[in-house]
Amino acid sequence: MHPQHVIPETDYYAWVERWKQVELTKDRYKFFLREDGRVQTGMTFDFDTLRHLFSTPGVTYVKIRFGLNHSQEHGPRFHLLLFGADKDNQVLTPYFTSAAFSHHHQYSAPSVGEGNLPAILMEEWQREWHQKVKEGSIDQKMFKVHYGFLQGYNYPLKEIMQAIGTLRGPSVTKDNLTIHIKFGLHKYYSLYETRESELEYVYTFGLMLYAEAPTGSSLAPTGSAERFAEPALTQNQPLALSREEESGYYDLTAPCPQTC
Repeated sequence: MHPQHVIPETDYYAWVERWKQVELTKDRYKFFLREDGRVQTGMTFDFDTLRHLFSTPGVTYVKIRFGLNHSQEHGPRFHLLLFGADKDNQVLTPYFTSAAFSHHHQYSAPSVGEGNLPAILMEEWQREWHQKVKEGSIDQKMFKVHYGFLQGYNYPLKEIMQAIGTLRGPSVTKDNLTIHIKFGLHKYYSLYETRESELEYVYTFGLMLYAEAPTGSSLAPTGSAERFAEPALTQNQPLALSREEESGYYDLTAPCPQTC
């Protein structure tokens, strides 16, 4: 039996392979938009889950890969799959995921501006993502980088520790600290335009990370991050905190490819 937050290696490769296959379709990616109009805006991980990844000796990088799981009940679900690797890219941990999907009807702006990513830029990337999903215009072009179709991102473990380490105090524990990985669209100019033609915008899918912990002791249920009862992924109902403290926002900027 696998813990609820860890998936078997066979499932990991099946989900990753299913994601790679969507590059071959010209259809729009509808699985980011729920039937009730809510947009999948990210995923939430319990620190109590990921501490087992962070604590593995030799891990220097946390690698995030994209996976697509398909069930008869929910249809296709886009997942983030995390694992730890050493400086030579040797995998040292099992494969971690979450059943906590963040969905929102409307875009909401971030509240703080610390970290290596200005809040105003994170806000712009999130807004672009929310708008394009609502329009139904997400397609394989938005998952293309110069080196090929996006399979995920890599992040130095020490920088994740830096983000988490900004949250201190007696109310911050392994049981109530959560790690959010949000979705965004980077909007920038195409490199391949000639001088005679007008500049065109390109959109590329990106990830942003921040940590969150309570500053008070009052707890109440939330609906901002839903947990779906999928096999081997069911987790406890998440809790929203009456007052919350957020770390700075950190941009996951090492795409795979090229840094696979």
